[in-house]
Amino acid sequence: MSLRIRRGGGNVEGGGGAGPVFGPTAGAASVRSGAGARTVTNPGGGISFNSSASLQSAINANATGSTFVCSSNNPVWNSQVDTGTKAPTIIFPGTVGQQVIEGNGGQFFPIVLGINATLKGGTWQNFGTASTIHGIRMAGDNSTVQDAVVSGMYDTGIAPVGNGCVISHCVMHDNGLAGYGGATGNDITLEYCEVYGNNTRQVNPGNEGGAGKIETSIGGWFHHNWLHDNLGFSMWWDTGCRDYLIEENVSEDNWRAGGFYEANDLSVIRHNYSANNGRAATIGGQTRTHENCVQFRIADSNCVSGRGSFEFNLLDYTLGGADSELGMLFMLWDHTGTVARSCQNWDVHDNQFWLRTSFNQRVGGQDTATGSFPVWANNSFFSNHYKVLSTSNSYWKWDSGTGSGVSKTWAEWQAFHSGDTDRTLI
Repeated sequence: MSLRIRRGGGNVEGGGGAGPVFGPTAGAASVRSGAGARTVTNPGGGISFNSSASLQSAINANATGSTFVCSSNNPVWNSQVDTGTKAPTIIFPGTVGQQVIEGNGGQFFPIVLGINATLKGGTWQNFGTASTIHGIRMAGDNSTVQDAVVSGMYDTGIAPVGNGCVISHCVMHDNGLAGYGGATGNDITLEYCEVYGNNTRQVNPGNEGGAGKIETSIGGWFHHNWLHDNLGFSMWWDTGCRDYLIEENVSEDNWRAGGFYEANDLSVIRHNYSANNGRAATIGGQTRTHENCVQFRIADSNCVSGRGSFEFNLLDYTLGGADSELGMLFMLWDHTGTVARSCQNWDVHDNQFWLRTSFNQRVGGQDTATGSFPVWANNSFFSNHYKVLSTSNSYWKWDSGTGSGVSKTWAEWQAFHSGDTDRTLI
């Protein structure tokens, strides 16, 4: 075991140079600049519509697979459109923000996409005055939404309910509950999206609230998304998810955890940048706690299908004041006293952790369950890179049995995880 001390330096992220790449491979700035909606072109030859009523009539009257193009910058939208089994391509051409679909609080889904339907473009805003109203509902398998802006929905912006749904280059912001939700389909892809400012109603995020939640979903791909400034949790997978590839995302300045993987099976979580998440704020009656304000939290996820991997991520926290004492950069955490939902079989390796304060920042795990099973026997930390403020602070936290986690020195940490050998002074 060795201690390497080198002063100075910054976050080692992005491509180029010797050694491993931490965080997004092209850097966090490239993810920010590449996320969000783009100009949508008019392909020509599409069937014209200028309202929800005219679009629904045109879909009903024309052949499966037809293309429809909006002819108005302000189409009248006073009823729900449902594509059913007609698999249309619906286009709102123009620059971002040019064509606005205004809901005026209408209590209906503005559009429900059935099987193989595609929606491109449009700024969708202000639908719903009560719960369960989403901006865009992807009810059918293999439906796609791209280059859309969705904001001001009473509930969630986009709901990928069907299997094989793709949400690409969209902006979901300032929605009442979450940017995306109702995400229960398998093989969901969410890519190159910007998700910010959600949970404007400040619903208690203990159940849901913030960027969005994916549930009971298998085999998805979540990549190159920028999630920031949400009033709750950032990216969240909750109960029954597995085989996700979660990579190349930037999660920052969210009021609760930057990443939350809860009660699931194995996934690969790699090359993400999670920084400055967690606020000393009460949201909907939920007060701050260290486990809710961590940069990334894996909870109650027993990888029964194999071993989960958390690798090549960069976790940091630079804020000061009361926020600087919020807690841990990364944690494995149990709070359910059953073997099926214990946090086991995780490899945490080749990450870079920036431990900048001497307060409560920690890396490690804790078991607050009440069972007698061996919770921590099958988790492993190795080849991680720790950037520390001091060589004397107990920056690690661990338990081998039921307890709240005990702060550990470097030597004590290595007694648990001898594969971690790189600790460097900032």
